[in-house]
Amino acid sequence: MKRLHCTFNPKSQTVDVSLRLPPSKSEWIRLLLLRAMSGEVLAPLEGDAPTDVRTVHRILTSDISDEVNVRDAGTAMRFLTAYMARFASRPVRLYGTERMCARPIRPLVEALRSLGADVIYERVEDFPPLLIRPAAMCGGNVCVDAGVSSQFVSALLLIAPTLRGGLSIKLENREVSAPYTDMTCRLLTAFGIEVERSEDSITVGERPFVAPTEWYPSADWSAAGYIYNMVAVGELSGSVSLPDLLPPEESMQADSRAATLFGRLGVVTEKTDSGITLSYSPVRCTDDFGTEDVRDCPDLVPTLAVCCLLKRVPFCLTGVGHLRLKECDRLAAICTEARKLGYVVRSDKDALLWDGERCTPEELPVIRVYDDHRMAMAFAAAAVLSKKGVMIEDAGVVGKSFPGFFSASRLLGFDGEEI
Repeated sequence: MKRLHCTFNPKSQTVDVSLRLPPSKSEWIRLLLLRAMSGEVLAPLEGDAPTDVRTVHRILTSDISDEVNVRDAGTAMRFLTAYMARFASRPVRLYGTERMCARPIRPLVEALRSLGADVIYERVEDFPPLLIRPAAMCGGNVCVDAGVSSQFVSALLLIAPTLRGGLSIKLENREVSAPYTDMTCRLLTAFGIEVERSEDSITVGERPFVAPTEWYPSADWSAAGYIYNMVAVGELSGSVSLPDLLPPEESMQADSRAATLFGRLGVVTEKTDSGITLSYSPVRCTDDFGTEDVRDCPDLVPTLAVCCLLKRVPFCLTGVGHLRLKECDRLAAICTEARKLGYVVRSDKDALLWDGERCTPEELPVIRVYDDHRMAMAFAAAAVLSKKGVMIEDAGVVGKSFPGFFSASRLLGFDGEEI
């Protein structure tokens, strides 16, 4: 899928639909690695699995070759760097797309080297591609900069039980995306591993993995965020059911915070026997979002920002500096594409904000998504702005995490025609 023309059909504002969300790729990828390290033979993937999950599954279920291409999967790059450093039996070159090779990985590499790993930067210091050679690793104490990416910490945690003596990780700097680290700890516990977690350190004992008989990834709250966005900006009446999505108080996913954040933009979340149901209440929509620290749920930032813009609600989102190192520089991308819609959004070192300033919108905005699935899904909601809608470039990128996104959005009145 290349360019998609997205429009909003007001006749579809009254909805009563049930949408099946994809499983959480964050949970799924961790489970694949844990099951592989438990000695399980991984079953073939069924259904429309996200691209990132397929990438990790492909690598884990095939003989490790001399070259491993993770493409644009940041989770795969970080987790497989640790996995290959621990288990590769021959030299492996780990690489990805040009953007993937522009995302820093130094904190993880330094920690692995301190444990005995043999990891070499092939081209540029601190960045992939990496050459990983077999080496005897042992446990001990490491310090990791937790202010860049939680995936550095999770990558170490996943291999920690296999290291002699276990591993103690000292977290330096203010932690970002902490719920993702908590998710890793919780899954390790489910696999029989003892984990001690404090505010600035995590200790994992050496112990064999014991795979639970049944543990499957739950529905994805990150994907749910885009449904919240469309319910809010479309001001849909009726209800949208999201079966198999654990209520926020039961979920270990960072983006379950969407229920609270989008609640301030008029979306009502109700728990049901099978999941949750969304509806829209205009009286609950604030006229000023205020300042909100979102460092723990960075994946919600693009869709939350777009939702506030489309509802003309000023906002200041803080704790977002690390979004410059995602699939694209998301802060710069949001500011650039928002101008096409008529909004002057600004960013500084650690904040993204809109104070209500407008500019002249393009007649038919063509949204560039920068090979970033979250940009594509967030800005698709801008179809509500006019009858002409918006054009989304490279719309197929949504397959990275939510392959059925455009099918789901059509049920909410957001139509898409491939150009």
